[in-house]
Amino acid sequence: MSDWFIKYIKLLVILLCLLTLHWIIGIQVFAIGLIPLLIALCIRYIFLINHYNKL
Repeated sequence: MSDWFIKYIKLLVILLCLLTLHWIIGIQVFAIGLIPLLIALCIRYIFLINHYNKL
């Protein structure tokens, strides 16, 4: 797998962390129903990073 793909997924994890940080601090207000979606995205991105690093 190309190196840019792993870097891109790591960027997505960082952006997801920034999104939740903005939500917690109060800069942006999101619906409470997005919590399961954000958790699922985080788990998915971490799995993909681990999977493609093993290849």
